[in-house]
Amino acid sequence: MRLLVLSDLHSEVWHDANATAKAGLETIQPDLRVSQPDIIVLAGDIEVGVRAVACSHEAFSGLPVIYVPGSHEGYGHNLDSLKRELGAACVATGHIHYLERRELILEGVRFLGATLWTDCRHLGSDHYQASMAEASTRLSDYRRIRLAKGGYRRIRPMDTVQWHSKIDGGLSKD
Repeated sequence: MRLLVLSDLHSEVWHDANATAKAGLETIQPDLRVSQPDIIVLAGDIEVGVRAVACSHEAFSGLPVIYVPGSHEGYGHNLDSLKRELGAACVATGHIHYLERRELILEGVRFLGATLWTDCRHLGSDHYQASMAEASTRLSDYRRIRLAKGGYRRIRPMDTVQWHSKIDGGLSKD
């Protein structure tokens, strides 16, 4: 099985405001011809919101696509509703599979997918609190992603720590 794995394209940053992520995804068409993948894996930070799904549907028609969102998909969005929107948009394409804390069996191969949020423990437990404080002021995720709970508030380092621990605990099949 041949996989073409794409991540961190951040097409929301480099295409002009009137273009779509499709223009960015079209630039990889030569890679498609050379690699002739059986499956495309989009491993996060492709484009904000659901735009990556629509563009991927066009760019990779005829191929199964596994889509695992990154943090940038949530920029400017309510993460709670965005997860539902991404799932619905993927289902509507008929060939893009949304994996957020889920598994997928495709052509006899088990794929596991989840957004791996920061747990702020990269410097060790002695620096955990300082790392959380630094993350909340320096990382764009904590300024640009919202949650519905708590009155449409920004995500916090404690949120991402909890989400990370759920991933550490295993992925669900549901």
